[in-house]
Amino acid sequence: MLSGSYIAFKDESGILRRFEGELDHHTRMKIRLLYDGLTQSEFFRAYVKAYIDRDPHILDFVERIKKRKGKRNLKKLAKTKKLQDLAKEIESQFGLSDVEIVSIFDLPVEEKTEL
Repeated sequence: MLSGSYIAFKDESGILRRFEGELDHHTRMKIRLLYDGLTQSEFFRAYVKAYIDRDPHILDFVERIKKRKGKRNLKKLAKTKKLQDLAKEIESQFGLSDVEIVSIFDLPVEEKTEL
């Protein structure tokens, strides 16, 4: 990496976030973002939100990175994948989405106001 070459963006509270990266990567990223009509801030906020919300596309990408970097051994990766698949299966059996689960907690409030 080139020393002193930073990729920087401001988060929604105006705090400057930056990390060291290769100048070529930063230039190519800026071009791609311009082509896609996104700012760096929009891109990073959306990516972080998707990661936190456990977007399956992002999680697959992260798993590929971990395998490539050797961050976790293959047995642990296989076990984690198996548990994630089991969780998806159980979720589909009960048929409750995250929105529906949150709305369950709103029911007592709604019922109380109707009385």
